[in-house]
Amino acid sequence: EIICVNDGSTDESLHILERYAKGDNHFVILSQENAGLSVARNTGAKFAKGEYLYFCDSDDMLQDIALEKLYEKAKKENLDMIFFNAKLLFQNEEMVDEGKIKYYERKNNYEGIWTGKSLMHAMLENNEYLPSACLSIVKKEYFYKNNLWFIPGILHEDQVYTFKAMYDADRVGYLKNKFYIRRMRSNSIMTSNKAFTPVSYTHLR
Repeated sequence: EIICVNDGSTDESLHILERYAKGDNHFVILSQENAGLSVARNTGAKFAKGEYLYFCDSDDMLQDIALEKLYEKAKKENLDMIFFNAKLLFQNEEMVDEGKIKYYERKNNYEGIWTGKSLMHAMLENNEYLPSACLSIVKKEYFYKNNLWFIPGILHEDQVYTFKAMYDADRVGYLKNKFYIRRMRSNSIMTSNKAFTPVSYTHLR
């Protein structure tokens, strides 16, 4: 099920969505007045019918086998959440930044089933904690039960969501695969100097 939330777009986004959805009942298009990313994600979560939720940012991509592999592991191990990695796709060569590439490259392999707290602690110890909602899938029942709704009207809403989701989770897994493709383009929230602040364990201790 692909839920596309048209958050008050003023360009051709809605027409593009309608073209993809035509004749394909996997697509659900929801339109609302512009309310921001948090509200858009919450709207999608309210209408979702599947067992697991995945939040993909509108300008990024996912490997075509990603959800199948993630669901197989999550279902087999009855996981509340499962985390994975990303690779970066830069808009042009001038934007290539080794610091950002390293930030998204987890070197350690967190095998087995963890509690959310223990996995968070291990990743913080290794400076590999990435608070992005795009780098995990979450069981819908767990999402609802723990009120993991995104906070409207703030930037970097992922910080609060990921912390709370991991803190309360009893069964969490991890795959090393770089399933997510983050598009790095100029003038975005993620690439502004003020916005991009890698989190390290020493900052949080």
